[in-house]
Amino acid sequence: MSLAGATLAERKSAYLRENKLLLELDNISCNFGQQPVVKDLSFNLDQAHQACLLGASGCGKTTVLRAIAGFQPICQGEIRLDGMSISRANYSLPVEQRGIGMVFQDYALFPHLTVAQNIAFGLKNRTPSQQQNMIAEMLELVGLEDTRNRFPHELSGGQQQRVATARALAPEPRLLLLDEPFSNLDASLRERLVGDLSEILKQRETAALLVTHDQQEAFALADQIAVLQAGELLQMASPQTLYQQPAQVAVAEFVGQGSWLEGVLTNVGTIKTSLGELSGVICPDQQQLCFDSPEALKQYSGQSAKILIRPEQLQLDDQSRYQAKLIRKVYQGGNYLLTLELVGKNLLCKTPWQTSTNLELQKMVGIKINNTQ
Repeated sequence: MSLAGATLAERKSAYLRENKLLLELDNISCNFGQQPVVKDLSFNLDQAHQACLLGASGCGKTTVLRAIAGFQPICQGEIRLDGMSISRANYSLPVEQRGIGMVFQDYALFPHLTVAQNIAFGLKNRTPSQQQNMIAEMLELVGLEDTRNRFPHELSGGQQQRVATARALAPEPRLLLLDEPFSNLDASLRERLVGDLSEILKQRETAALLVTHDQQEAFALADQIAVLQAGELLQMASPQTLYQQPAQVAVAEFVGQGSWLEGVLTNVGTIKTSLGELSGVICPDQQQLCFDSPEALKQYSGQSAKILIRPEQLQLDDQSRYQAKLIRKVYQGGNYLLTLELVGKNLLCKTPWQTSTNLELQKMVGIKINNTQ
């Protein structure tokens, strides 16, 4: 199709058909005064996909979300939405013109408005009948049809979260931003609502970017997770890749549980340890990068290194020649999390409760490594 003489809307439509990219952050930086809080950050989000900014408190993830929404200026780089620049140094497209929805940590519902009126707040450019149709559609979507005339204080925390989501989705935004929307809820309700939200976003093919410090939320909702530390992007990948193939020590230690076991690298890219010769996620000494390719590790042959052992990789085995002392066991419902001491190092081991109930503390147990995650 030739775009000669095409209108802006036609060009944008053609761009979206040919390109899956919705959101682009290109080398952005943000400061608070003279203090840098986000540094040279770049990542993309495809249409109808869900991503997450994951990191500890103070890592800059909420600042990034606010920059995308238009509440926080950037001092370097560019943010593009649908191929159009919405933020760069000394320029910021007004918040209301961005076509972005946002769910805040405290939900920010208007206390003097009913549920229906809260949902209708962003629909002022629609006709009354269109507004009513959208309110009904949103209430059905979040399962709150019988609450339309209630006020926020008459709702539970979970219901308020659903109303905030419905209000953000009602104007049919190109992108939905969520700033730790489940942090005020108890664990069981949080788990259920995360699953519900994931289904809603997929059903409506809405792209979303979630900010959280909770790994389970990130794993349940996101196709891609960006791990941030001190304002810098450490790694962005699928949940499975982050867990099984962390690119840096900091990612390996932040995502999931695990232990490091020291050893010496061989000339074939494996590591000799007190549990035998192993392969996996290995970090050579004096490095912060992790490698899971034996080929990449050959250059470090003979050097000291450490290998990441996830709790599910370590197994009890009465016949094993490798013995460790059981120093702690924590019941977790379907399994026990064991802490085992091996040559002065503590290793975590997750085992079915049936095999661990009768184990005695301070006793030796046989262990082996299962390299299949």
